Amino acid sequence: MVPRAWKCVPCGKLFASTRPRKVEPNCPACGQRMCAVAVVPHTAKAAAARGTGAPRPRPVSRISRPVASRLAATRIRPADPDQALASVAPSDPWHPEPDPGPSPDHNGAYRAAPYHTRVTLEAEGPSSAPEWLRSPWTWASVGGVAVAIVFSVVFIVNRPGPAIAAARTSSPKRQAAAPPEPFPDATQAPVTRTVDLMPLIDPSRDAVGGNWHFENGELASDASHRAKLAIRYAPPKEYDFRVQFTQVDGDNCVVQMFTHRNPCALILGGWKRTCSGFQQIANQSANNNPTGIRNLSFENGKRHTSVVRVRRNSIEAWLDGTLLTSYATDGTDLANRDWEITPCFLGVGSEVSATVFHKIELVEINTPAATGAR
Repeated sequence: MVPRAWKCVPCGKLFASTRPRKVEPNCPACGQRMCAVAVVPHTAKAAAARGTGAPRPRPVSRISRPVASRLAATRIRPADPDQALASVAPSDPWHPEPDPGPSPDHNGAYRAAPYHTRVTLEAEGPSSAPEWLRSPWTWASVGGVAVAIVFSVVFIVNRPGPAIAAARTSSPKRQAAAPPEPFPDATQAPVTRTVDLMPLIDPSRDAVGGNWHFENGELASDASHRAKLAIRYAPPKEYDFRVQFTQVDGDNCVVQMFTHRNPCALILGGWKRTCSGFQQIANQSANNNPTGIRNLSFENGKRHTSVVRVRRNSIEAWLDGTLLTSYATDGTDLANRDWEITPCFLGVGSEVSATVFHKIELVEINTPAATGAR
């Protein structure tokens, strides 16, 4: 069996044993735990040279060189185990030597430490600033307050006073920058255009009844029954149909045919010059509807100007600048049974009375582009 060697460090004693142990034994002298020391056994070859069959245990005194050097250092041992333990583990705690600090020069003044030493000490040493001063939230709050103060000062400095605000409001530049007023509607600023319808008339083509011809640039009809002439022009929704005429002979009417959603006619001096008005209104002739005018003064050889005004919700008849009659309508109750000129919208006529038409014009109202002649 391989022998074991145990050494007590406080006592310095060495013990040997051939019995295997799982843990280190205690020293018989001081009771402290001992340390195992390796012992090199004799080989079988050495035992055979000595003439013994079994290897001889190695003497305790013959130990390894490192262990011998450690034992040599402990030749002088204290007799008392407590003294030996005190020599190994002193009871006084270790205290670092104090920093000598800067040394004074020959004049008695202290020299400052080098820059890198100061930086190192400041970085490694604890800071003397309070916790709230070293917090990043503190400096973020301070920055936000500073920005708010700067913006407030700029706003107060640039804010105009009452006099400056009034001057800016009344300045020409401010007035020029104001949005333009919307374009006025048709009732406030009507846009008109006058169209001469005489060049559009061809008697040989447009005559519907009676005999028509041009004489010295003027249109003339004979004394036929219901002499009618169509004018190939499509008017807008609102217009003035203006005619200048003179009755040469006869004692009956002059007629203007027009359209307001439905065809209609203005009778001037009808029924032997006893009644004038629009025909038909609600299927009633001028002598039976509300627009009829009785005993209109009408003379041969006298030049007259007749105007039919057509608006979206009404129709009017004017003679020589005087309003004869008017009727509120959207055109749905109008009709023309006796003086129809379909498919045309405008026309003139006479009844058993030769008539000369000096001018035939159309004044378009609120219409930028008129419909051309048909």
